[in-house]
Amino acid sequence: MRNNNQAEPASSSAVTAFQPSPEEYQRRRKALLDLLPRGSVAIFPAADAKLRNGDDSHYLYRQSSEVLYLTGFPEDEAVLVLTKVSDNGQDQFLLFVKERDPQEEQWNGKRIGIAESRSRFGADQVVDIRKFESQLPGILRQASLVYLSQDVNKELERQIRLKGAAMRRQ
Repeated sequence: MRNNNQAEPASSSAVTAFQPSPEEYQRRRKALLDLLPRGSVAIFPAADAKLRNGDDSHYLYRQSSEVLYLTGFPEDEAVLVLTKVSDNGQDQFLLFVKERDPQEEQWNGKRIGIAESRSRFGADQVVDIRKFESQLPGILRQASLVYLSQDVNKELERQIRLKGAAMRRQ
């Protein structure tokens, strides 16, 4: 006799998660870049990791929809930058990610890191997220239009707005 509180066993026809191919992500980025005028930069911060209680337990992480749709990158502390600014028509896909740290990974799990992100996500450049603030003025200086994904990572959005405002005053 079956206990009604037990779950049914998974069948072989169980739904599996769909993972688009690297070519599909590239097609999605190209479709977005095709919509942007020349001189544009689009910046998509990854979602913040949310603390559950105090400072030692996190909720299950959910990436921002934009970063997930355009790259498949699953981690926090990252920024996707798409540029359409060069005169030669070459668009760029930059990915700022957190570098691997074996000590931190003991507690929080393995990260993808810079080296693996290059091969796995097809970015033109993958840079340590700690360099984002110092490279942001150069990124913004190239652009006549900046598109910023909002309400995803408030602190990073504030930082980008402040840098942009400071540059406009110069």
